[in-house]
Amino acid sequence: MSETTWRIFYDGRVQGVGFRYFVKSLAVQYPIVGYVRNRRDGRVEVIARGHFAALESFVKEIQSSSPGEISQATIERDFETWQPLDSFEIR
Repeated sequence: MSETTWRIFYDGRVQGVGFRYFVKSLAVQYPIVGYVRNRRDGRVEVIARGHFAALESFVKEIQSSSPGEISQATIERDFETWQPLDSFEIR
């Protein structure tokens, strides 16, 4: 089973509510690596690399348990990243 990288943008009230720390705490429960960061446009960006099933479960759990108010999530599957990913961090 091969790994893939997803780039996910979350819109809504997701900055200033502990959303990034929540995402990082979930990430360590799954065999995925990557990062989460705030963007200047008010969205939060998540880069996550792992097996499809793990990524799917990770995203579902973010959607259902988030401390913020997600109005929209946009997922780019098979996203190419040229950065080394060996852990999950907040940027």
